[in-house]
Amino acid sequence: MSRAMIRCPESGRMIYTGVNLEWDEVAASRFVGEQLACPRCGATHAWNENDIELDEDGCGD
Repeated sequence: MSRAMIRCPESGRMIYTGVNLEWDEVAASRFVGEQLACPRCGATHAWNENDIELDEDGCGD
C-alpha cells in the first residue's frame, strides 16, 4: 500500500492524509468534503481524490 499525500498550498510540501491506497483504488475512490489540519503551515486544507499523489516508497518529505 502507498500513502495518499496532498500538497500543502502554502509550503508546497507533501502531507499525509492518513489514507493508504494503490493507484487503481484512487481512480475508483470518491473523497468528498475531506479536510486535513496541515502540520506544515497550520491551516486546514480541503482535498479530494484529484489532489492525491501516492508516496510509493513510504518516505514522504
